[in-house]
Amino acid sequence: MHRRTLLGAGGALLTSGCLRFIGESESGDGADPDEESDPDEESDPDEDGASSDGQAGGTNYPLGVGEDGVSTTLAETHASRLSERTYTLDFEFQDSSREDAEETTVVMDDERATITKNPGWDESRPIEFYYDGNDGWWRQTQEGDVWYGYIDIRPEGVPYDIEPEPATFALELEAFIRAGSFGPPVEEDDGEQFELTSNSVADEDALSGPTGFGDYRLGDISATLVATSDGIVRSFEGAFDATSDGEDRLLESELAVTDIGETTVTEPNWAETARDRAPTIRGTLADDERSLTLAHEGGQAVPAGAEIILDRAPGSAEEQWYRDALDTDLTSGESLHVWVADGEIRWSTERAESGDRTLDETWLLEFHLNWADYVSKQIQHF
Repeated sequence: MHRRTLLGAGGALLTSGCLRFIGESESGDGADPDEESDPDEESDPDEDGASSDGQAGGTNYPLGVGEDGVSTTLAETHASRLSERTYTLDFEFQDSSREDAEETTVVMDDERATITKNPGWDESRPIEFYYDGNDGWWRQTQEGDVWYGYIDIRPEGVPYDIEPEPATFALELEAFIRAGSFGPPVEEDDGEQFELTSNSVADEDALSGPTGFGDYRLGDISATLVATSDGIVRSFEGAFDATSDGEDRLLESELAVTDIGETTVTEPNWAETARDRAPTIRGTLADDERSLTLAHEGGQAVPAGAEIILDRAPGSAEEQWYRDALDTDLTSGESLHVWVADGEIRWSTERAESGDRTLDETWLLEFHLNWADYVSKQIQHF
C-alpha cells in the first residue's frame, strides 16, 4: 500500500523549526524501559516480573504500559501501530490567554490524506491540506482571498505532515505522558483497552521546548489517557495549570482517534482548483553558493506577507536562522533572489547579490504562507 511504503521509508520533509523526533524514553513514575525497544518485537520478563512490552501477571499491556503506569515508549508504540492503519484523528490545544484553540483533524487512508489545521492565532483561518498519494496541495483564506499551494515532496519522498510522529500526534502524547505521574492502568472492555489517570506533575517543563506548545511551567495537572491493548492511544484529555511569561495560564487539550481501519478519504472539491492555480516555484543555487533564486513560473501570485526562512538543517553543528516577510506580491514571471549579508537575510525581486555566507548543504530554505509551504528543501536539493 502506497502510504505505508512511504511511511516506512523514513524520509521526512524537513521543515524549519518543526522537525521533531521522539527522543529517549522519559516519564514520571510510570514504567520506563532501560533501553530502546521495537514495538513489534517481544521481550523477556525483567526482574520484577513485568516485561518491557507490558506483560505482567497475565495482563497483556501494550509496550510502554506497565503495572505501575506508563512511559513515553507508549507514544512510539502509538505512532508505529496507528501509522499501519486508516484512521481519523482530532486534536485540540487551548491556552486561556488566546481567543481561539489550536485544532487539527487528520483523515488518513492507505493512499490519501486530508489535514485541516486552525493554528489558533488571532484571526487565523483553517488551512486545508490534501495528499493524493503522489503530491500535496493546500488552500487557505485570508480577508476574502483564497490562496493555493503545491507541496513539492521530492526528493525527500514523503511530506513531513504525514510522517508517523506528526500525523499520529505521538510527539504531543510524549510530552503529555512526561508531564504527569500516571497511576496503574485500569482494564476496560475485557482487556481491550486501559485507562490511566494523573493528578500530579512529574515534569514541570514537559510542555516547553521542542514540543512546540510554548514556554510553559506546569503547576498542576488532571489528565486521563485511554490506550488499546495494541498500543494505540484512543483518547487523551488533560487540563494543566501553568505559568508563562510570569502569567497564570489554563491549558486544556484533547485527542481522539476514531474509525480505525474504517476511514476513507475523498478528494476535496477544491483540489482541482489548487492544481490549476497553485504557484510553480523553481529554486536554483548560484555557482558560488552565496545566493539562491526562486523563480515564479506560473499560477497565482504569492501574496505579500509570505515568509522566507533560512535555517540550519537538523544535525548541523551550528544553530542559526534568518527570516523575513515579503512586502510585495511575487507574480508569475518574477524571481525572488535571496542571500545573507551582515547577519541578516536579504532579498530582492530585481537583482541577485552575492552574500557573505555560503549556503551549503547544512542550510534549509522555507518559503511559506502561515506555515503552509511553497518550498521547503535543504539547499543541496536545489
